[in-house]
Parts: sequence; C-alpha cells; structure tokens
Amino acid sequence: DSISGGGPDLIVDDGGDATLLIHEGVKAEEEFAKNGTIPDPTSTDNVEFQLVLTIIKESLKTDPLRYTKMKERLVGVSEETTTGVKRLYQMQANGTLLFPAINVNDSVTKSKFDNLYGCRHSLPDGLMRATDVMIAGKVALVAGYGDVGKGCAAAMKQAGARVIVTDIDPI
Repeated sequence: DSISGGGPDLIVDDGGDATLLIHEGVKAEEEFAKNGTIPDPTSTDNVEFQLVLTIIKESLKTDPLRYTKMKERLVGVSEETTTGVKRLYQMQANGTLLFPAINVNDSVTKSKFDNLYGCRHSLPDGLMRATDVMIAGKVALVAGYGDVGKGCAAAMKQAGARVIVTDIDPI
C-alpha cells in the first residue's frame, strides 16, 4: 500500500473478508497502543480468522497504524454476499461499523441476474477444475431452491448430471 498512497479508497467486498480485516486491524492497533497487546492467532479455532490475525500481527511490527490509516482514507465498502451483509448489519447495530456500507447483495440486478445466471458458469467450471472429473452421469444435490439454487440446478442439469433439489420451504 505504500505505492498506492496508503490503502484503498473503496472496498468492493465479496464475503466481507477485506472489511473484517480492516475492522480487526483497527481494533488490534488500538489494543496495541493502549497496552502493547499483540493478536494471538492461536486464540481461535477458525483457520480463516487465524490468517487474519497473523496478517495483522505481522503488520503491527512494521506499521502500528496501518489499518487506522486505511480506515481514515476509506470512503466506504460495497458488499455483495449475504454473509458479508449480515456482518455489516451486526456492526452497524452494535456501533462498530467504521465507514459507510452499500448492500449490493439485495439489489435487483444482483439477486435476479448474478445469483441466477452467474453460478451457471462458475459452478460447473469450479467443480471440473477442482476435481478433474466429468459431471455428466453424476448425481448432484442442490440444497436450497432460491435464485442461486435454481441457477445451480440448471447448471448441473446442463452439464449432464441427474439433479436432486432439497429446500426447507415446501412451496
């Protein structure tokens, strides 16, 4: 971030990970300034959060205000996943959201186009790249029949799989 001038102006987040990193970084920097405490990655069983804490721990050695400076520079964040949006709403409710946020996840364009059609390409592509196995002739189980589930079911059928769909909503 020394080349770009201190970090991003806007975060276009997909899952809330970049937003979480900055929030946890600011929190760790405040604790470090107050009492010298450094985050302990072994304090959690969550492997992804261990990585976040490791990144923050390393940055405290070189720039103990890195995330605070990023926060001050940020105009805001846009979030495009349900998980990320839920986390943002929780932060807003408990008063810890550090910058403005835009909920892209619930926009009509995202929910009706990307959720339905985006996974039609990415799901079979990702499965075939990860497993190197042909989908045709396999049985695919799709859990949930919202916009994403409909797109996934269509993608698996188009790839030649026998598709089974489950959903908690009987309608």
